[in-house]
Amino acid sequence: MFNILVIDDDKNARYLMQEILEGAGYHVLSVENGAKAFDIMENNHIDLVIVDIMMPVINGYEFTSSIRE
Repeated sequence: MFNILVIDDDKNARYLMQEILEGAGYHVLSVENGAKAFDIMENNHIDLVIVDIMMPVINGYEFTSSIRE
């Protein structure tokens, strides 16, 4: 199964993306900031990350830079 991680501080946006993606047959994990996303990624195989840019704690740019390293 294809695993997708959704990172967005907007609860409604996370819920909407999760509902649409799960309806299409994907397994979806969602969190509200980049710091929590790192915890998820340590314990799960993630195939795709959908990340918001403007978030508290670690924003989308910082998160993307960190995973590229």
